[in-house]
Amino acid sequence: MLKNKNFFFLLYGQSIANIGDTMYIIAVISSVYTLTHSIVASSLVPTIITGAMVGASFVSPLVTSKVRLNRILLITQAIKAVVLVALIFYIQSGWIVKNIFGLYLIISIIAFMDGFAQPVSQAILPRYAAGSELIKANSILNISFQLLGIGGWAGGSILLVWFSTKTILLISTVLAIGSILLLCQLDATSMRHQSNKSNVWYDLLSGWKAIYHVPILKFTAIISILDTVANSVWISSIILAFVEKTLKIPKYWWGYINATYMLGGVIGGFVCYQLSQQIQKNMARSIFFGALLTGIVTFLVAINSNPFWLLGLSILVGAFGELKDVPQTSMIQSHTNKYILPSVYSSLTVLYTGTFSLSSVVFGMLAQQFGVRAVFIISSSLLVIISTLVYSRRNLYQI
Repeated sequence: MLKNKNFFFLLYGQSIANIGDTMYIIAVISSVYTLTHSIVASSLVPTIITGAMVGASFVSPLVTSKVRLNRILLITQAIKAVVLVALIFYIQSGWIVKNIFGLYLIISIIAFMDGFAQPVSQAILPRYAAGSELIKANSILNISFQLLGIGGWAGGSILLVWFSTKTILLISTVLAIGSILLLCQLDATSMRHQSNKSNVWYDLLSGWKAIYHVPILKFTAIISILDTVANSVWISSIILAFVEKTLKIPKYWWGYINATYMLGGVIGGFVCYQLSQQIQKNMARSIFFGALLTGIVTFLVAINSNPFWLLGLSILVGAFGELKDVPQTSMIQSHTNKYILPSVYSSLTVLYTGTFSLSSVVFGMLAQQFGVRAVFIISSSLLVIISTLVYSRRNLYQI
């Protein structure tokens, strides 16, 4: 059982911060749409958030090489709390009506802070857990984030009916402050000794070089990119088209599918937690079966026409996906030098986000041209390819 108090401060601090982030995004998107009545203006919000986070990931190695990881989490959350207060005043004053681009600027600042915090929160975890405990820690984090995913958007949307945007943003600010109080309890992390070799370019490229030169990191990056492409079929637009055009069932089934997919992730997280020691001993086997079973079930999704069966299959996809994702994450964390791990995660974030954005567009075009079932079959094929690659290179995991 995990007993490290730092892990629980991290877990609770990040969970509260994530709830606040969800509520803030719901409030902002609602405000933009109410003000402009434009789908394009509203859709710019997640686009700006993604762009700002990728930008932060590019430059975050310059910060993580010079500032303690626990302090970065604390500082970024504190800046977000201050900017949220500024956002409340901006909306309350009516300036948003005169200049919506000011709102986009505030959103980008908050997202930029998240772009620093996201790789750091992943890189700091091995400082507080190791071995099978690291598997458990990643499982608990995934369970927590999946549950927040299920309840956060639904709860935030309900609150939006009852309360004003200002009130929701105030709640989000209070949650950000609560997160700060928890994160300030984290023990200080150690710093890398700075040598003359450590300059701007060295810091910026250290993560990319590690991915390229360390075999297990390079291989994990390759299969994770393929996995990102495969998972992009589960974006909202494709699922919505699958529900309305292919299965010809009411639109609300779209929400059911998303919820059951996340529920499957929770179940898979519990399984990984219970089997942490077995997974730790043979990560290749867990990733192999996770990818293979996810591929098989995704193919069944493609050929299925029964909405109730689809809900069950969505649970299985989420559950088997965790059997693959948790050991992959733990593999990166446990086989990377702790001082360059933040840079590695920053580089991976750029790779994954770019891949996901591009593949989402490509899969959307393919679904438009050949139908949604076709893209699910492509996704299934990619997952089977991943399992084949893992089996063929299983010796890499015997480190």
